[in-house]
Amino acid sequence: MDIIKKIVVLLAGAVVYIFVFVVAGEIVPQEVLQKMYLPVIVLTAAAGFILSSIVNRFLFGLCPVKSFIFSVISFLLLISAALITVG
Repeated sequence: MDIIKKIVVLLAGAVVYIFVFVVAGEIVPQEVLQKMYLPVIVLTAAAGFILSSIVNRFLFGLCPVKSFIFSVISFLLLISAALITVG
């Protein structure tokens, strides 16, 4: 049962990141994204990290350290899935 909870936490974190990136893609104008691509991606990833940590902390009741670890792992899971899809 513990492994299923960990999988659900990781997938929930990835869904939070995807949601943040989709919303940021709708909000940020195309001109800004073309000129300042890297800062927009970094700020969006930071916002996703913060929201994922909050979801892990309060929805799943994890301690702050585990919440931080699962947020980082969720981000790496999302990035690796994106790189596999693109590559």
